[in-house]
Amino acid sequence: MKPHKPIISKKDNLYRSRLDHVINTKHELAQLSQQIDWDHLTLMRAFATHLLLTLEHTLTQIMNFFD
Repeated sequence: MKPHKPIISKKDNLYRSRLDHVINTKHELAQLSQQIDWDHLTLMRAFATHLLLTLEHTLTQIMNFFD
């Protein structure tokens, strides 16, 4: 199998291969990654982080109230 010819743009580093030229895009995990809604996961992670920080702040206030 011949390697892909790298497409070099002004932003590319000449000594690094592009990730899409290194990864076998026919592999099942690569195909699965194309089906994942990454924007939704990012949004849910941000929501969970906000929720945990709010909970931590609230619990700290409650503990300080009883000290």
